[in-house]
Parts: sequence; structure tokens; C-alpha cells
Amino acid sequence: MRDAIVEVLSQVLTLPQPIVSKEGFGPKSCPSWDSLKHLQIALALEDRFECTFDPPEIPRLVDVPAIEGVLREKGVA
Repeated sequence: MRDAIVEVLSQVLTLPQPIVSKEGFGPKSCPSWDSLKHLQIALALEDRFECTFDPPEIPRLVDVPAIEGVLREKGVA
């Protein structure tokens, strides 16, 4: 799952996967990760993992571990 999340973030943010996969990478450390990109990330993750995020879940999608947690809560393996 982690590799697929990194791939989605890399594609949406147009950054290399090694940068996106670094510990601590998220909106605070990435100037291009603004509110529009955040919504694009949520939509791309929904497409990739065939799920739908509830509005309260979207703000929680702030880094790879958090995204993994939200996806696990939704039953995505």
C-alpha cells in the first residue's frame, strides 16, 4: 500500500518518489502541497484505492503514514 500511496503523491505533486517517501514529508515541508493539491491527492487516492473519503477524513491525509491509517480504517489492504 505504501508504494501505491507514494506513487499517487509523486504524480499529483510532480515530485520524485524518493522525495515523497521521506519521513516527515507532507504539506508543511512541501510548498507545492496547497489546498487544491490536497483535494487532488484525495481524489487520486480514491481512484487508486477504489474508495470514498468522508469530509472529516480528507484533512487527515497529511503524510504517507496518516494516509495508510485512513485507508486501513476504510478496510483497504
